[in-house]
Formats: sequence, structure tokens, C-alpha cells
Amino acid sequence: MEGMKAVVFRILVLASVANTALASTSCDQTFTFLGLTRGSQPVLWIAETLGGECYSAQLVQVILSEPNAAMAATDIPSREIAWLKDIMENFATEKALALEATQGRWAVRGMNWHIRPPQARSDLATAFAAHVAAGGSNGSSWNAEQGLRAVITPELGNAKARLIYAYPAGLYFNYDIAQAYYFPRRGLLLVFTRQKMLAVGLDTMHGFMVLKISQ
Repeated sequence: MEGMKAVVFRILVLASVANTALASTSCDQTFTFLGLTRGSQPVLWIAETLGGECYSAQLVQVILSEPNAAMAATDIPSREIAWLKDIMENFATEKALALEATQGRWAVRGMNWHIRPPQARSDLATAFAAHVAAGGSNGSSWNAEQGLRAVITPELGNAKARLIYAYPAGLYFNYDIAQAYYFPRRGLLLVFTRQKMLAVGLDTMHGFMVLKISQ
């Protein structure tokens, strides 16, 4: 039933932007994890590439100070991303363990906790459709309106987690997990999300979030 609701919602959203097809930009996001540098205030480095008419790239830096994280973004040439990835090897970075997906669960080999995408939320899908109908456009406008209550974190087994940061352009419900990295020294979990629904303009609304794991 939830699957059918998701299909109907997708049709409604696409229908709502059909009359603005000429304004479609079809901006497709791609995230590249670069590293988490050490320090009293660790900094997460991620490159975001936008395809479609947006065709641009930016370097996103998230300062993971608590209780409030801060983000800065700088436009960069997309050809520099590979260079940035290489140069990060010259910095003191936190060890990153990639989570592996097995039967719908994501986990680090040798650890007893796991994550998986959250349960589907038809109520939030309906609310987002209403948001678009009222003039909203994407994950950014939705998050600005709803705040953290609209950020649904992954389901966690055998541990607890606290949300530290969520990239403001992502839509954080009814998503899949694209990639995830765990930093054992600090107990931080980085989760990249893949959102199937599209924004007005047929842009993607993928994102990423950082959680603090406690067992």
C-alpha cells in the first residue's frame, strides 16, 4: 500500500511541474566524499557536482562543532575534484570505514550495529505535495519551512544516534541510502541519501547527514 502511495505522490508532483517544463533545469546531484580532517573542530569535506542546466560544482565544508554545526560552500571547477581528493591525503584525517549493504541493512564489518532506510511516511509525502502546490519548490524550501522535524534519520539497530547535521538541500523522508561512512575515533556516522522524488524543475533532492553514534 505504501508503495502505491509513493507512486501516486510521484505522479502528482510530476503533474504539478508539467506546466513549467520549459523552466526545467534537471539538475542532478553527485556527491564525492573527500575526508574528515582532525582538530578540536573536525571539518567534513564533500564535493557536490550538479549536472543538467546547473552544470556546476562546489566544495562543501561542514564544521562539526557541537551543539551547532556550521557549513560553508565554495564554487570550484569540476575538474578540480580529483585533485582535491588526492590532496586530502596530505592532511590529518579521521579513519573512515565504509558501511556495506546486505539484505537492506548497512553495517561495518565486525560491529554489531546497523542502519537501514526509515519506514515510508505517506503523511510527509502528502505534506510535501501541499508545500509544492502552495509555491514551495524543493528540499531547501521544505526544510526552511519544517525545520528538523522533517529530517527522518535512518533506523538504527543495536545503538542510538543523535543528529548533528543535515545538508539543507536534501529531502529526508522516503529516501534510500546511497553511501555511508563511520568514523570510529569520534563515533560519527556520515550517511548520503538518495531521494527518488524530484523537485520543481525536475532537480534531484539528494543529501547527506551526520549522526553521533552511542552504544
